[in-house]
Amino acid sequence: DFLTWAQLQRFRAVVSIDGFTLADRLAYLVVGGFAILRQETEWAEGWYRFMQPWVHYAPLRTDLADLVPVLQRVLRNDSLARALARNAALLGARHLSRRALTCHWLTLLHGYAQWVQMPVRAAPGAFRVRPDRGFW
Repeated sequence: DFLTWAQLQRFRAVVSIDGFTLADRLAYLVVGGFAILRQETEWAEGWYRFMQPWVHYAPLRTDLADLVPVLQRVLRNDSLARALARNAALLGARHLSRRALTCHWLTLLHGYAQWVQMPVRAAPGAFRVRPDRGFW
């Protein structure tokens, strides 16, 4: 069974483990105020490069052999758990907010537009989408 977000809030620390792909819930955990234990794997989203071990999360070996000692270290050290949670939340606010994600996409699309050599024409029936006035 999966925990609801409200049920998950009862815990100080959470574990993020990848499956067949990356654990896409990590972004929610980062902004959720948890001390995160994160499995180190080759899977990554673009924003993972901003995360630093023992600053934003407690790293776990790929085979999870160190899960118990790392979890005990985090749970026994309240200042460490609070620092990991606080730093992760700050990282989330800076890089995962609606505005930050829009900026990342605009940067990506601007870079792509510089690369495209052919003229770009809107498809018939296409229309320009503009953000709401209160967006920024």
